[in-house]
Amino acid sequence: LAGLEATPEGDGTMLDNTVVVWMNELGLGPINNHSRLDQHVLLAGGGNAGLKLGHYVNLGGVGYHHLLLTLVHALGHTEVTRFGEEGTIVLPDFFA
Repeated sequence: LAGLEATPEGDGTMLDNTVVVWMNELGLGPINNHSRLDQHVLLAGGGNAGLKLGHYVNLGGVGYHHLLLTLVHALGHTEVTRFGEEGTIVLPDFFA
């Protein structure tokens, strides 16, 4: 991330024009059962994609497929209406 932030690109830095996603699609439930609940995701960059930066969002049990559809929309592909079987909602909390 530091290297992306230190590299000028267009109207900002390379990190402004990149969305880095770090996640594990299998959450660690109360008994470590690899459920799709309680998943932690870290997003970095994306300032020029209109993403709201520097905050914590609790999705309240919403699956990560919705987050992935939201990222597809942030990257300009708003014609995409679903991501997998479950990703059908664009999450407005991620946009500035």
